[in-house]
Amino acid sequence: MQKRTTSADVARAAGVSRATVSYVLNDTARQSIPERTRARVRAAAAELNYTPNPAARALRSGRSTVILFVIRHTPHGSNVGLGTLRLSERALERGFTLLVWQSVPGEPLSWPLTHVQPRVVASFYPLPQESMDTLALNNIPFACTSGTTMMSAREGEAATVQVRRLVETGHRRLAHVSAAGANSATWAKPRHEAFLAACADHGLPEPRATSVELPPLGTPDDITDTLRAWCSGADPVTAVAAYNDAVAALVMASARELGLRIPEDLAVIGVDDEAYAALLEPPLTTVRIPMDERADELFDTAMRVIGEEPGSEATTTVRLVPRASA
Repeated sequence: MQKRTTSADVARAAGVSRATVSYVLNDTARQSIPERTRARVRAAAAELNYTPNPAARALRSGRSTVILFVIRHTPHGSNVGLGTLRLSERALERGFTLLVWQSVPGEPLSWPLTHVQPRVVASFYPLPQESMDTLALNNIPFACTSGTTMMSAREGEAATVQVRRLVETGHRRLAHVSAAGANSATWAKPRHEAFLAACADHGLPEPRATSVELPPLGTPDDITDTLRAWCSGADPVTAVAAYNDAVAALVMASARELGLRIPEDLAVIGVDDEAYAALLEPPLTTVRIPMDERADELFDTAMRVIGEEPGSEATTTVRLVPRASA
């Protein structure tokens, strides 16, 4: 096994002390080291492929470089993976390490904290009170974007774009199919409220509404009876705005079982633009909310709660992805 390069190796190669190596590579303030010496240290570190040990550095400074990212045990698509990737990139840029912990019912946050001491805990969702008490007991800050102005505006805009698209394609009798369960409420609530507000703004009749469990817990059968009732009678629903692409896929599958043509008998529009959305039959019209913006907001919030500069400008970019379903 190849021996790991240490700061002592770099010091020998550069002809300086280990303390000088540490000062240079950590950009330690108030150290008057000649630029020629700094360049020699950096060159030696690069030649030896030296990577500072973040655990040792944290031990010396007394400040952890770990961000613990908590995700829920809930069905989700590619968004969590994309968000985690973005958070990892932002953390790396700032010298932090991102650790991901997927919580499960009955497993307290105190469990991962017996193995790691994070600088901050971050999550898109509020944590249970027991977990918040654990963080307070251990003096660990918590960063969350649930309920923020930017988050609400972004999720609300997605529903507004859905309604606008359906109205522009000639629909006036709309329905909204949201996601059931507490784990989905963070984004489901602002989307549903914005959907109702957008329908009112367009002067539409009061829309129909229901909710279903996300796949794989939810199935097309869960909405078949509701869809049959909505799409029959003298004033049938002609378009459905779904909580996300997974719910939209359930609606489309149920519509096919009922013999409804999409979009001729029932238009369907989703949110998220998952990879499979373009592969559905017909391809799903949807609304894209870039996950990197959600992740940026969370990372910047985490930096603020630990007294660091956020380092990015918050943006909200929601756009329609038109296809054949609506």
